[in-house]
Amino acid sequence: MNKILIRDVGFALESNNLLSFLDKQTSEIIHLPEDNSYYDDETAELVENMHFDQERYIRIEPLDSRSSFGVMQSFAENQPEGFFKKQLFFALNGRHPFGRFKGVVHSNEDLRQQWFKHKDEVYEAEALSWLTENGIDFEKPSKGES
Repeated sequence: MNKILIRDVGFALESNNLLSFLDKQTSEIIHLPEDNSYYDDETAELVENMHFDQERYIRIEPLDSRSSFGVMQSFAENQPEGFFKKQLFFALNGRHPFGRFKGVVHSNEDLRQQWFKHKDEVYEAEALSWLTENGIDFEKPSKGES
């Protein structure tokens, strides 16, 4: 089996609107829409094969919303005291925290870049854990590769 890239598993862990599976035979990660009305004949056949060959295909469950909230909260906690830290916590403690948090993060390019770096590091760690728990060989991306 080819080695799996950690970042690809991290993407699957972050993708709440997709069904993601690791094909252990090809090392490919397959992403499917949750709504099967979008499946063409080839995709429907793949899904049927996946159902009957559960040794080959492993479901990658995305992190739940509580865990995703925790990623945002840890980012806010690690910010220096000041305007943006206050705004992030204000967003997290109000209604619709995910959208409000995103609005604050995207209001400043430096903060936005810090957020993506933080989020990537957290999901990479979660992916590493998932791969290890499932006994899957993995490979980290090279420096500078995203």
